[in-house]
Amino acid sequence: MNLLKISWKYLFNKPLSTGLNVLILALGLAMITVLLLIQDQFEKKMNQDATGIDLVVGAKGSPLQLILSSVYHLDFPTGNIKMEEAQRLSRNRLVKQIVPLALGDNYQGYRLVGSNHDYLELYGAEFAQGEAWEKPFQVTLGAEVARKLQLQLGDQFASSHGISVGSHDHDAFLFEVTGILKPKGNVIDRLILTSIESVWFSHDEEEGESEEESEPHIHEEGEDHNHDHARDKSQIPVAKSGFPVTDQEREVTTLLLQFRNPMAAIQLPRMINSGTSMQAASPSFEMNRLFELLGVGVSLLKGIAFVLIAISGLGIFIALYNS
Repeated sequence: MNLLKISWKYLFNKPLSTGLNVLILALGLAMITVLLLIQDQFEKKMNQDATGIDLVVGAKGSPLQLILSSVYHLDFPTGNIKMEEAQRLSRNRLVKQIVPLALGDNYQGYRLVGSNHDYLELYGAEFAQGEAWEKPFQVTLGAEVARKLQLQLGDQFASSHGISVGSHDHDAFLFEVTGILKPKGNVIDRLILTSIESVWFSHDEEEGESEEESEPHIHEEGEDHNHDHARDKSQIPVAKSGFPVTDQEREVTTLLLQFRNPMAAIQLPRMINSGTSMQAASPSFEMNRLFELLGVGVSLLKGIAFVLIAISGLGIFIALYNS
């Protein structure tokens, strides 16, 4: 009887210890496999969502928070920036394109993003039904939003202030669904897209209500003035590219930039961070930092998995040696 048969017979006659060692070995191998798959999918997903975005500009604060809130829509925005300053930056010769975003509202936990049609082109969006917004308070739904909330073309809803469920509703204006996007497998699937003007007008109404509540007023025949005002604003054309046209001092939340040439990667961030009230953050740089931070935990789990594999292998070897 050769050594292989003797070893197999011994292991077969010790089912409890053999089964335990095999289970530990399988657990270690499974941990490593799952960790590698999750890490790979996570990095691919994050890189895919940031494709085409060279730089993000927003209010001063945490650069990582700026990236997470503006590109991945996973965190709170760092604040707003003046549109006048944003427009001045857009005229810089090193900037190829700027896509402005206005954030701050949600519907049933899905974020409402005010932008222009360039944002759709940035992610290569395609329509399953309907068309993009053309007027204020029209919205285009990502595929996941439409599926999870069961919204159809023509449906209306009131957005909520903030980015979490349970916030105060903007009751004065109802958003109408005019388009639903095809699934793209990126961040746009879970967004509700509209014009920047829509975000402005809904917040204007909230500020107006706060002022009215602080002062006594009497409405008789003009009690519907809020709804008439809403109807008037819903007929205003919106900006399909670039910045909205306005004679008021307005703000946007962030800017998504594309560089005109490689030199911009060196000059623009330094110029913005030191010479303006805004901050610039690179998605690739900040996500590499995040991957490094997460890599510590992943390495620890990989270490545990290797220890389990070593223990199981050692257990089997000792058992065979003693036999």
